[in-house]
Amino acid sequence: MCAQHVMKKAAQWVFVGLMVSFSGCASRQQTTDDAVQRSDRQQQRVRHGNVNFAQMEARGFDINGDGQPDVLYYAKDGVVRVVRYDLDFDGRIDMDVYYSADGSIDERSYYLNDDEKVDVIGLYEKDLLVEKYVSIDFDGHFPVVKHYDSNGALLRVERDSDGDGHTDVWEYYDAGELVRVARDTDGDGAPDQVSEIQ
Repeated sequence: MCAQHVMKKAAQWVFVGLMVSFSGCASRQQTTDDAVQRSDRQQQRVRHGNVNFAQMEARGFDINGDGQPDVLYYAKDGVVRVVRYDLDFDGRIDMDVYYSADGSIDERSYYLNDDEKVDVIGLYEKDLLVEKYVSIDFDGHFPVVKHYDSNGALLRVERDSDGDGHTDVWEYYDAGELVRVARDTDGDGAPDQVSEIQ
């Protein structure tokens, strides 16, 4: 099996791993606070389409020797701000990594199919993953949001199960184990049904 085929398969398994466990809420007030925080973060997310690459210095690297750049670095004022990766060497970008002016990672965006829409977004603070947005149907919408603690452990998963743009299921985790599920059954944006996981 050729090295290119192996690397392509490895990249596909990485993407599959990102999509597994789309699975995070205790009080009504916490839910409201989370919704506000989520709204604020949504204003930051998806740098794709909002970056003027033409105004940056670009440099490409050919990793597999096919004459096409597989990693593209974009810098502004001498500081790398975006790195784009073609992980499976098919000529299409599979991942963008965005950096702050201090060099820390701001965001990772993943393209899981060939429609050039972002399908998974990871938001970072000082290189630590704090939230992940997941598009289930590859349609540009993100009905699943995962929240992580300062150690990278999954804390909570929010789901918009009916596609109306509002969270209606919250899953809570402790040490990687699902411990509680809350649901909004009356559409008021707050959980009214809570189930403890034994």
